[in-house]
Parts: sequence; C-alpha cells; structure tokens
Amino acid sequence: MLDDIKTPKELLDYLSNHVNYGYYTKQGKVHLLGEEDFNDEWEDNYILSSPEDVIKNRAGTCWDLVELEREWFTRNGYEVKSFYEMVIVPYENDYETHSFLAYKDKDNWYYFEFSDFENRGIYKFDTLEDLLINVHNRYLDNLKKYNLNDKEKECIVLNEYKKPKEHCSSKEYIDNALKKVL
Repeated sequence: MLDDIKTPKELLDYLSNHVNYGYYTKQGKVHLLGEEDFNDEWEDNYILSSPEDVIKNRAGTCWDLVELEREWFTRNGYEVKSFYEMVIVPYENDYETHSFLAYKDKDNWYYFEFSDFENRGIYKFDTLEDLLINVHNRYLDNLKKYNLNDKEKECIVLNEYKKPKEHCSSKEYIDNALKKVL
C-alpha cells in the first residue's frame, strides 16, 4: 500500500481516510479512541505496531504512526528525524506524551502531523530549530488542560530518538525515546 503513495500530502490523505487513533495489544486486540476500555490495557499490553500492523488494523498512536511515516519518508529518499516529548516528574500523572516526525525536503524542514487531530497537517519551516520551537509550543498548548505549574513545565523534555524495536512495550518505547541521539 505504501508503494502507491507518491507525496507527503498523499500520505497524510491516506492516513486521514484509513487510520484511526488506537493501539494494538500483545493479545492482538485493537483499542480505538472513544471506546470505554481504551486505557485498560495500555500500560501492560500495548505493543508498538509495525507499519504493516497500522495498515492492517487501521489504527495507531503517534508512536506507531511515526514508524509508518519513517518507513515511507526513508523509502522515498527524505532525511527524517523523530522526536518525543513528555513531562518527566517523579510521581504518577496522566500527562500526554507525543512523538512526531520531521523531514527535510530541499532546504526546508517539515513537521508532518497526523495523530494530533488539532494540528493535523504538513508545516514548512526554514530551520529544524524553528520547527522544534513551534511543535514544543503546540505541545504546551495541549498540556494546558492539565494546569501544569511552572516547575512541571521545566520538566518537559523534547528528545530526538532512533527507530525503536518493533513490537516493543510502552516502557521499552519510552526508554528508547529518552536516549539521546549522538
């Protein structure tokens, strides 16, 4: 299926028309956003979907979608970088994390966003630094609903990460995403 897609815009359109926000478990169950039991298996049974899993199950989280996007952009000759953003505090919390892909085309960097519904699109920037500042500000906007205090805001990390192991757990994914790319 990915071979039929020729442009970043076609990829975004395909995902918008064929993929829902959800996740795949070790037991092979797909949970879709909006289902009553959506969060029930996340911590213990989530596994990172392969690009093929996302297409077959028609579901993925931002973590899963970045890997599908990485595969398509890499296959099509683009330079790509993946980033992960989260609030790291020493207590339990429900703060959202977010992964996203940036790609370079000619002299510009682009933020490719599918899974964040409010920001879905392709955004052009002169520099990677400008892109990262913009996406970080969008992440801060998404976190407003949690009423983070200033100390918690200082605990936000934005990290570039390497491709994770396929079908890894959520803990393994986060551990990989928090390793610095050298």
